[in-house]
Amino acid sequence: MNLVRRAAKGAAGDVDRISWRDAKGVHTTRVSNEHRLNELMPEGRARIAPKYKGQLNYQGHYWFEGVRGMVWHESMAEYSWLMMFDHMRAVRAVSAQPFVLGFADGTTHVPDYLMRTADGSRIVLDVHLQSMTSERDRQAFASTQRVCNELGWEYVLVDQLPDVTAWNLEMVSRYRHPMFKPSSDVRARILRSACNAPRYGALRRALETDKPGEHVPALMHLMWHRELLIDLDAVFTDNSAVTAV
Repeated sequence: MNLVRRAAKGAAGDVDRISWRDAKGVHTTRVSNEHRLNELMPEGRARIAPKYKGQLNYQGHYWFEGVRGMVWHESMAEYSWLMMFDHMRAVRAVSAQPFVLGFADGTTHVPDYLMRTADGSRIVLDVHLQSMTSERDRQAFASTQRVCNELGWEYVLVDQLPDVTAWNLEMVSRYRHPMFKPSSDVRARILRSACNAPRYGALRRALETDKPGEHVPALMHLMWHRELLIDLDAVFTDNSAVTAV
């Protein structure tokens, strides 16, 4: 039986339940069973997104640095938010389309992502354009929020990222790989220079060598790892503020 239909059948007129897949098969339990859900990290998507000719959304995979692996996304909006969480939060595990919530009223919802952070806390993420949100969607999101509150999980519902923010994330994410990590001496020099030259252009010029752009990859690497902070929501130029943490 389809996992979504199975969850709906099990929940209707009863209690809130959660269904997921892992290497041992398909599991269903009550949301109130906090002990069993404490270590939940599904393996395999609970819902397989359709592919069809002419579809506008782009499915694919994002290499998530925090988990050192690929994470599936159903749209570029999801891709951008995966990048944002990879940049901003200490995420150590991600499961796409992780489980089916079967609510007591007979409705169901499959969140976009379940994340586990370095401190063991859980984040449930839904990426949904406000312009395409129906009343049924709102009810599903409200029910999901309620369940997450009961479990002590963080629930995040977001719209599409602004283009400028996504572009800035793309810019710094290109340099997240450890190959761009500066030596301790270069890192110290960059952070020290940022205190005296708090604009990107001035900082770049302060670090110039006889090799044009030699330290730009290191600059971007430190921005990705938030040792140098920039305003992601503003167009990035030579006049952009850069703050050493």
